[in-house]
Amino acid sequence: MSRKEFPISVKREALKRSGGFCEVHLMSADIKDRFPDACDQVAKELDHVRACGLEGGATLENAAYLCREHHLEKTRSDQEYMSKNRRFEVNRDRPKKNNPKQKMKSRPFNKEFKKKFDGTVERKMK
Repeated sequence: MSRKEFPISVKREALKRSGGFCEVHLMSADIKDRFPDACDQVAKELDHVRACGLEGGATLENAAYLCREHHLEKTRSDQEYMSKNRRFEVNRDRPKKNNPKQKMKSRPFNKEFKKKFDGTVERKMK
C-alpha cells in the first residue's frame, strides 16, 4: 500500500495542536508502554498514528508530531505489524495442503454382508 501524504491544512492543525512538542501520548498502547514518561522534546516529524499499511488515513485524528526517537520506534513497530498483516493476508488466500496424517475416509460396508455388534461379519440370508 502506498503512503498517504498529509494535506497542508492537516499539517498546520496538527502542529498547532502539538505546540511543537512530541505527541507520543496519542500513539498506540504498545508505543506508550515503551516510553512511559511524557516527552518534552521538540517534534519535527509528522507521523500517522495508525500506519497507512494498516489502513490509517491522512486525517487530523490520525496525525501526530513526534520527536526523532519516538518516530523511529513507532516506524519499527509499524513495520513489524505490517509484515505480520501481509503474511496473514497471503496465508488466508492460500489453499490448504492435504494433511499426510489425516485418516482415509471409510467406504460404505458391502450390503451383502452384515456386521454384528461383537465385530464378526456374516453373509445375509436372502
